Amino acid sequence: MLGAFLSTALCTLFGYLYPAYATYKALKRSETAEIKQWLMYWVVHAGFSVAEAVGDWVASGFPFYHEAKVAFLLWLVLPHTRGATVLYQAYVQQYLTRYETDIDRAAEDTRQRVQQAAGDTVRRYASKPWPASVGALAQWLDAWERVGTAEEHDAQVRARRFPRSSNRATAFGRSTLGSPRAVQSVA
Repeated sequence: MLGAFLSTALCTLFGYLYPAYATYKALKRSETAEIKQWLMYWVVHAGFSVAEAVGDWVASGFPFYHEAKVAFLLWLVLPHTRGATVLYQAYVQQYLTRYETDIDRAAEDTRQRVQQAAGDTVRRYASKPWPASVGALAQWLDAWERVGTAEEHDAQVRARRFPRSSNRATAFGRSTLGSPRAVQSVA
């Protein structure tokens, strides 16, 4: 019998470390089929991790639970079995395709609710005599809500940093020629 400690170590090795390194190697080689295989693994492994959280609490007392968990992870990850690809293509892909719009809608609704709740909470406590960091966080959240896209945000940051010119050298009071007079004549 493996026990919880050895099982956890083996699950970490075969469930995270080896797949992470294999994913890195696949990305480095730009092998599309191999990258796709590892993406399927990570999707299946996410489901396994959720089930494992419940399974460890409920079934860890059953005989050979830890051994079965390690064996299942090996089946998922080993190249000659490719269990994750089998599960993904047989079950996960069909489920996600069927409920994709519902999942997207729920995820967006949740994101908006969390953003609203976080903003409301910070604003409520920012009006109290707290350290300045909480007030700064409230200002940041207000600015975050006003900024639409990442591109708009980047443009606003550039405009604040370099109000007169997009040339970094002249924005800091130096011309590309090194003469302070050249900066004065441009400004």
